[in-house]
Amino acid sequence: MAELDRSKQSTRSAERLKKDKSSDLRLHEDALVECLKDEDIGLRSKACFTLTKLKPQDLCKHAKSLVQCLSDQDGGVRTMACLALGTLEPADLAKCAQELEMCLTDTDVGIRSSACFALGRLNSSELALYAASLSRCLTDEDKAVRSAACAALKNLQPDALVLYLEPLMRCLTVDDAHVREMACLTLKILEPKQLAPISSAIAKCLADEDVGVRSNACLVLAKLEPGDLACHSKSLLKCLDDSDSGVRSNALFALGKLDAEAVYQHVAAVEVAKHEESLLRCIQEPESSERLMALFALKVIRPADRARRAEAVLQCLVDPDTNVQTMARCALGSLESADLVEGAGELMNHLEDGDAAVRANICLALGKLEPDVLSQHSGVLLNLVKDSNADVRACASSSLSALKREDLARHAEALVKCLEDADPGVQSNACFALRLLDSESLAPHAEALVHCLTGKDIGIRCNACLVLCKLEAEPLSQHSGALLNCLSDDDSGLRFNACLALGKLEPATTAAHSTTIIGCLSHPDEVVRRMACNVLERLQHEDLSHYADALINSLTDEDAVVRFKASEALGKLEPQLLVSLASTLVKCLSDEDSGVRCNACFALGKLDPKRLAVHADALVECLQDSDNGVRRMACLALRMLEPIALHKYRHALAKSLADEDQGVSSTAQAAINAIRGAGYNMT
Repeated sequence: MAELDRSKQSTRSAERLKKDKSSDLRLHEDALVECLKDEDIGLRSKACFTLTKLKPQDLCKHAKSLVQCLSDQDGGVRTMACLALGTLEPADLAKCAQELEMCLTDTDVGIRSSACFALGRLNSSELALYAASLSRCLTDEDKAVRSAACAALKNLQPDALVLYLEPLMRCLTVDDAHVREMACLTLKILEPKQLAPISSAIAKCLADEDVGVRSNACLVLAKLEPGDLACHSKSLLKCLDDSDSGVRSNALFALGKLDAEAVYQHVAAVEVAKHEESLLRCIQEPESSERLMALFALKVIRPADRARRAEAVLQCLVDPDTNVQTMARCALGSLESADLVEGAGELMNHLEDGDAAVRANICLALGKLEPDVLSQHSGVLLNLVKDSNADVRACASSSLSALKREDLARHAEALVKCLEDADPGVQSNACFALRLLDSESLAPHAEALVHCLTGKDIGIRCNACLVLCKLEAEPLSQHSGALLNCLSDDDSGLRFNACLALGKLEPATTAAHSTTIIGCLSHPDEVVRRMACNVLERLQHEDLSHYADALINSLTDEDAVVRFKASEALGKLEPQLLVSLASTLVKCLSDEDSGVRCNACFALGKLDPKRLAVHADALVECLQDSDNGVRRMACLALRMLEPIALHKYRHALAKSLADEDQGVSSTAQAAINAIRGAGYNMT
C-alpha cells in the first residue's frame, strides 16, 4: 500500500509539473530527472514529456539521462525521450544523433517516427551523415514514419538530397496522401536543374485526389526554369478549374513565370482559349490571394484577347485588397501598346480615381501607347501635370516624352512650366522630354533651362545642361557665361555636360571667354581640362597662337586625353610659331600615349624642311614605333625633307618598305623615289 501511495503521489507531482512554466520547472529539474528512473512506466513517460517544456539551453544538461531512456523497455518512454531530445539545439542534438539513428530500426512505430523528427532538426551538414538511414525509412511499413522521414530529409542541402531521389519519388505514388504531400514539400528544396529530370513525375501529382499534394506540386513546378516549366503548361492550365482556391493560386503563380508564346508551343490555341475563361474568372474569386496570382499570370492570355487582359487589370485597380491594387498597377506596366489601345477609354475613366497611385500608374500606362494614339490623349496628360500629387505629375510628364517631336513641340511651354515644380521627379522628367526637341523649339525656352543650372537638385542641373546641349551654337552662345559657371560646380557630371555644351560654341564666342577657358587647363577635374583643350583647338589660328604656352604646359598633364588634345591643338599653329616649340614636340615623341606621339609627328612635319632636318633623327626612330599611326605620320613628316636630307635615312626608309601598314610602306616608297629622282644612289 505504501508503494502504491508513493506512486500516486509521484504521478500527481508529475501532473502538476507538466502545467508549470519553463521558468518554474527549473526549480524541479533534478526531481524530474529522478523520475526518469522511476519504476512506474507512466511516471517515466510523463517526466520525459515534461522535460520538453524546458528551454533548450536548460534541457541540454539532461541529454545524457534522456539518451539512457532510449533503451527503456517501454515504447512510450522511448518515444517521449526521442521527442524531448528533438527539442535540443542542433549543436547539442548532434552529440546524441547516433543513439537516435539506432531508434530508426526500433520495433515501435512511434519511436521510429519520433527519431525521424528529432534527426530532422540537425543542421544540414550533420543531417547528411544520417540521411542514408532516414532514406530507408521512406519505405517503412508505417505511413507516419514515411511522412516523418520525408520531413526530416527536407532539411538537407539540395546536392545531398539528390542522392535519395529514387525512394522519395516512390513516395509520390504511395496510398497515403500525407506522405505524398510531404514528399512534394521535400522535393521543393531542389534546384531547378535538379528538378527538371523528374518534373514529369511531379506534374502527375497535379491530378492527385488530395488538395495538399496538388497544391504543393504546383509550387514545386514553379521552381523550374521557364523553358522546362512550359512543358507542363497544359497540366497547370487544367488546375485553374480546380475546386480548391489554394491549388488555383499556386497554379497561377507557376503560370505567371511563362508568357503566351511559351504556352502556345505546348498547348493548342483552342485549348488555351478554354482555360483563359478560368483565368479571368479567378480575378473574380473572393480569395484575394487568388486574384493576386491571376493578375500575375495574365501574360499567358492570347494576343488576340489583349483587350480582355487590359480590362481585367483595370478592374483590379479598384480591388478592395490593396495588394491586388498594387499588383494591378504593376500589371499595367507589363501591358503592350496593343493591349492598351482597346482599353484606353477605360483607362481615362480611372484618371479621376481618388487614389493617386492609380492615377500615376495609368499615366505611365498611357505613355506606352503608340505616339499617334497618345497624341489623342495628350490634353489629359497636360492636365495631370498640374495634379495635386507629385507622383502623378511626374508620371504624366514622363509619358509626354512618348509623343512625336512635332506634338511635343506644341506642348513645350507646359513642359517648361514643369521645371518650376517643387518635385525633382517632375522637373527631371520635364527635362528628359525637352531633350527630345530640336534647337528651334528649345531656343525660346533657353532662359528657363539656364535658371535650372543654379537649382539645388544636382540631377536637375545635369539634365538642364544636357537639354541646352541641343541648342545650336548661336542661341547657345547667349548663355555661354552660365555654362562657364557650371565648370566650378561640385558635381563632375554637370561639369562634363557643361563641357559638351561649350564645345559647340563658335570660335568667336570661345575667344571672348578665352581667359576663363585657359584657367580651366589647371582644373582638378580632367574632364574640364580636356574640354578646355578641345575648345581652344577650335579657335582661329591667330587666336590660338596667344595660348601656345598654356597648351605646352598641358603636354605634361597626367591625363593622356588632355595631352592628346593639347598636342592636337598645337598642331594647328602656323609653321613659324612651331619653330620655337619644336624641342618640346620632340619630347612628345616618347610619350606613352600613341595619339600624342602621332600628333607630335604631324606638328613637326609642318616645319620648314631645313628646320625639320634638325629633328629628323627623332622622327626616324619613330619608324620603329609599335603603333601604325605613329609610323605612318613619322614617314609622312620625313617625306617633307629635301632629297639631300632624305638620302641620309635611305636605309631606314628601305626597311619601312616591308612595313605591315600600307600607308607606311607607300610613303616610304614615295620618299625613296624622291631620293632616286634627285640622282642619289640608294646603296
